[in-house]
Amino acid sequence: MVKVSVLMACYNSERWVAQAIMSVLSQSYKNFEFVIVDDGSTDGTRAILKRFARVDKRIRIIISAHSGLTRALNKGLEICVGTWISRIDADDLWSVDKLKLQLQLVEKLDNVILIGSWCSIIDEEGGEQKVVRYPLQSKRLKKNLICAKRFFPHSSAMFKRRVGNVSVYYDQQYIKSQDYELWLRLLSLGEFACVNKSLVGLRVHRDQVSYSPNGVKQYAYMVCARTALELQKYSGTRGSCEVVGDSDVFVKWVLRQFQDDPQSVKFDSIKGAEIRKSLTGNVFIGRIRFVLDLVRRRALLYYLMNRWCGNRLPKKYAKRWRGMRCAA
Repeated sequence: MVKVSVLMACYNSERWVAQAIMSVLSQSYKNFEFVIVDDGSTDGTRAILKRFARVDKRIRIIISAHSGLTRALNKGLEICVGTWISRIDADDLWSVDKLKLQLQLVEKLDNVILIGSWCSIIDEEGGEQKVVRYPLQSKRLKKNLICAKRFFPHSSAMFKRRVGNVSVYYDQQYIKSQDYELWLRLLSLGEFACVNKSLVGLRVHRDQVSYSPNGVKQYAYMVCARTALELQKYSGTRGSCEVVGDSDVFVKWVLRQFQDDPQSVKFDSIKGAEIRKSLTGNVFIGRIRFVLDLVRRRALLYYLMNRWCGNRLPKKYAKRWRGMRCAA
């Protein structure tokens, strides 16, 4: 029986997808299937996938019309048979012992449903820039997640396909930050863990969602997920859809609140500064440039307050949503 289903969704990823696939097929742990969803690519991605599938029978390809990352991942989840789902993005890389070390750790711990690892930030050519470390204990990981602080990346995550009698899925209303929303739903269902070794190469490049203007939209969806979590405190129920009623209406409402909020302009300045820092070759110069950018855009104080105190928008929006619902 297959223990792990590796899940990748790709769209016009011909530049790096072959490297990502090879890093999976080179794993020292061999008992896995590799489900790859081609989300309507128009470049050479599909030909690359088919070439690998011909030589390794563990690869299962789904060809679909373009529907976005979240829906593509759910299509892949529908056919995954492994007990564990291990995610990798088409532009990232795994170290050879990634699966083995994570499986070894979950066997030592009780009730773990989500595990990640430290990661290395790599440039477009695959050169390592720095290693990013994350907390190892479940309590600290959950605290960081709630406060939107340092948490392991999607490509390092491995999670249970089923928790109890419930199948895990991505909320399709979240076209960005779908992993963050899912991790928040898993908070009360089990324990989290992290391997204290860099097992993933997280590629930073100009086309990446987190390092583009779309990163602002990604953050807006994170605020949606955190607002839903705040609402759980009042309702005592689980899952964003159950708490907020119509998930589609709720998400669109929060996005409008964020778009109209003066604080979103500050975040836009911060995101722009982060993009310029990430594209600077020298780490020290990048940090200086980042601080100067924030000073020039009058966003440094806002950045520091968010780092120290956490973002207060979810609480504000949750209170506003409750007031609106009660009035109705």
